[in-house]
Amino acid sequence: MRERIREVDVLVVEANHCPKMLEADTKRPWSTKQRISGRHGHLSNEAARELLATVASPRWRRIYLTHLSRDCNSPAAVDLALEQVRAALHACEFAVVGAGEGTPFYEFA
Repeated sequence: MRERIREVDVLVVEANHCPKMLEADTKRPWSTKQRISGRHGHLSNEAARELLATVASPRWRRIYLTHLSRDCNSPAAVDLALEQVRAALHACEFAVVGAGEGTPFYEFA
């Protein structure tokens, strides 16, 4: 998968949760938190950052971060996680698409 996404111009990546916010969440039972954060669960902000950093491609023009949890994530948490990869991806336009929304609600500068 990593080799294939290097060849695209537009990339859509899940950035579902901030691990600290998920751990502190009182709405979800422990078993659900384990499923979400497990190996076959959802990508955290940090996992999205790691993927982008290790696969960065000069072809990428636009990256959409999707499937953000309403309760266990925030644009600020995503921004913090991605701060380390911004320099490598400076040519890309970033946008976060909120849960259940079809248009970006937060743009990265």
